[in-house]
Amino acid sequence: MQHARQTATRLIDRERASGAESGATAVAVHAACERVYRNLARWVGVSGARGLFVRALSEVQPKHPMLSGISVHVPAAGAMEGIPESILTHGDTPVAAALDSLLVALLALLTRLIGDDMVVKLLEPTELNVPRVDAGGARQ
Repeated sequence: MQHARQTATRLIDRERASGAESGATAVAVHAACERVYRNLARWVGVSGARGLFVRALSEVQPKHPMLSGISVHVPAAGAMEGIPESILTHGDTPVAAALDSLLVALLALLTRLIGDDMVVKLLEPTELNVPRVDAGGARQ
């Protein structure tokens, strides 16, 4: 779980540094979740990425009921819906904490499945280890 926490922090910090949002906000954590979804989808497909997110979401929802209005789907624009509504209802800081828990749960799940090293390769890709995908979604 420690490695998952460290990886989540790096991913969120990267979103903050890229200008997604300043400070520890739900928008920056949401952007990190979306980036993780896109990176996972490259390797396990959009259905696989969705399945992993749904599993992680089901683990954290009991502790973070403000995530009950969040749904994960095969994205057109983004993988997660309901974030802005949840922020309006519950506030930025609690939603940021809940999304952070979701990201850590997802990373812990991935770590159990494939190990720490592979998680880093999948979610913090370099130009050398990112598969190219054509317009139809097929790997090249």
